[in-house]
Parts: sequence; structure tokens; C-alpha cells
Amino acid sequence: MTAPIIAVLAFDGISPFHLSVPCLVFGADRTGLGLPRFDFRVCGIEEG
Repeated sequence: MTAPIIAVLAFDGISPFHLSVPCLVFGADRTGLGLPRFDFRVCGIEEG
């Protein structure tokens, strides 16, 4: 089964705290605990 893709948009001026929350929730591998795996990505508005 393909892992669901979770994308978070990082933009100029975003609070590091608000960016860190989805990274902590979806970025860690918790499959050993029986939780699903996610394809987690942090994306930017501009290339680079």
C-alpha cells in the first residue's frame, strides 16, 4: 500500500514552531507502534 503524501508549505515568515508541529507529528517513523507511515514533505513557494 502506498503511504499517504502529507505536504507542509514553508513560506517566508512562517513561525518555526508552527512548522515544527507537523514535522514532529508526520515526520517520525512510528510504524513500530502500529501507526501508519506517511510520505512527509516540506515544500516551499519558491524554488531553491
